[in-house]
Amino acid sequence: MLRYQLRGGGSPRRTHIQLLLRTRSSSGTLLSMTSRGANEYIILEIIDGHLLVRANLGDGAHSLRLASQRVDGGQWVLASLHRHDNLFTLRLEKGGGSREARAWLGNRREIVVHPSSVLLGNGPTPGQSADFQGCLRDVRLNGHSLLLDGQSTEFSTVLERRGVTSGCHSDACSAKPCLSPLYCVDLWRNHQCRCVRLATHTFKHTHTILHIRTHRHS
Repeated sequence: MLRYQLRGGGSPRRTHIQLLLRTRSSSGTLLSMTSRGANEYIILEIIDGHLLVRANLGDGAHSLRLASQRVDGGQWVLASLHRHDNLFTLRLEKGGGSREARAWLGNRREIVVHPSSVLLGNGPTPGQSADFQGCLRDVRLNGHSLLLDGQSTEFSTVLERRGVTSGCHSDACSAKPCLSPLYCVDLWRNHQCRCVRLATHTFKHTHTILHIRTHRHS
């Protein structure tokens, strides 16, 4: 889990989160932020293997789920949340079709985020269901990078960092478990033998890759 102190307030009417994730866990919080009293919030998370946002902008709890695609298959997935006023959009990769979900959540349009409330890998209410188990990379909030190695930027300072290690190691294909003509696809600590090479995305980002394993609470 990482907790950040933001140095810029940002727009109360807009939120943009983008990150690369890799996990085999069906539940966990990716990124959360709250108002000063924590009664208002925006939480991007994985529930039952699907990307979901929960939000309360001051008029009660609402949620939006991208139900047509799973994100817990062990491969890198580009996920994003865009909010303009109370219009929320979830996207996987570049969005569109089954990779995108959009909805108006509630009637309120603004949230003033408390600068030290931004959490990566856990939610505002700590607990087993909020712990994210997996890898994150190239995390961006409102166009600014949230560094994962504990370093500060002009945009943010890391206040707390625990349960985090560098890298996202997996050697699921090192033993060459697939017989020709099949080839092995590393699904992070698991593998799959495939017969047709599918197109893959090449990510040009060079930010630190971290494996987040938040200590579970008893």
